[in-house]
Amino acid sequence: MKRLLGALTIATSLFAVDLARANDPAGLWRTEASTYQYRIARCDDAWCVYLAWVAENVRDEQNSDPAKRNRWVIGIIVVADGKSDGTNRWKGNGYWFRNGNTYAGYAELVNNNTLKVSGCILGGVVCGSTNLYRSSKYPPAEPEDLVQEPLKAARTQ
Repeated sequence: MKRLLGALTIATSLFAVDLARANDPAGLWRTEASTYQYRIARCDDAWCVYLAWVAENVRDEQNSDPAKRNRWVIGIIVVADGKSDGTNRWKGNGYWFRNGNTYAGYAELVNNNTLKVSGCILGGVVCGSTNLYRSSKYPPAEPEDLVQEPLKAARTQ
């Protein structure tokens, strides 16, 4: 009987840990093709999303702020204002370095390993979404042409 209760206690604890993680988007997330990897972490009273890795590290040349156009994109904050918008759902404004624009968006945990992210333009007239997947490998790859200094800086953030 004690063994059964011990096993149930352990199983319940593991289930509780899994549930706690399911409600928490913190961690590394990758695109399906593993060309981008994001790190989600708490920043004060919000959730922040950092571009943790990209297959082709480029400079933020499309940024509307000329002072930021020469910075490497690995390590930049792409969402700084993520707020809860219901159970397993968050909203915020996401920066896309490829065109320098910021979009209103949502993220929703589909399951413990899948995060659906959506963004809209034109006041919600045109929307798109994609899935991100939990990742434990950092970086997912390291091509020879990847600039190493920005990668090291991103790892220490």
